[in-house]
Amino acid sequence: MSPASRRRITVLAAAVAALALLGGCGSGTGYGDPGEAGPTTDGAPTTVDTPVGERPAFTADDYSYTLVVSCFCPGAGTQTRITVADGEVTQAHQVPRSPAVPAFLRLTIPEIIDRALDPRVDRVTLDWPADQAWPDSAGLDPIQDAVDDEIGYAISEVEVTG
Repeated sequence: MSPASRRRITVLAAAVAALALLGGCGSGTGYGDPGEAGPTTDGAPTTVDTPVGERPAFTADDYSYTLVVSCFCPGAGTQTRITVADGEVTQAHQVPRSPAVPAFLRLTIPEIIDRALDPRVDRVTLDWPADQAWPDSAGLDPIQDAVDDEIGYAISEVEVTG
């Protein structure tokens, strides 16, 4: 392969990597952070496909669960096992074990519920069984007309310990 071809491949790889980093998960300074909801674009209220008001509040302070986040961002789709003590995330590791878990994956279940109920999010879909104090999943589309801003949270294997 010629040096010019290698240089083109390197430039292309760098451009793809930059786009991936800029895509869905920013530095927290703007809307790109999955933890930050965007404003509604048309003034329409958030739509929730499951009646949330009829659900019990998730009030456990000590529990562990598995979280899978789907978004256009690094680390998406990886199972993360999270342990919460006194309402704070104390441990988080990816399955299989990884030494570092990005901050946007270190969430308590109430934080996920709060994000789903944020009135600035254009569209929300919750899969929340009636006999359960937490949703199985939450899908958020913060700005309905934007591309690649959607984020999903899948909650499973919840074990309340306290």
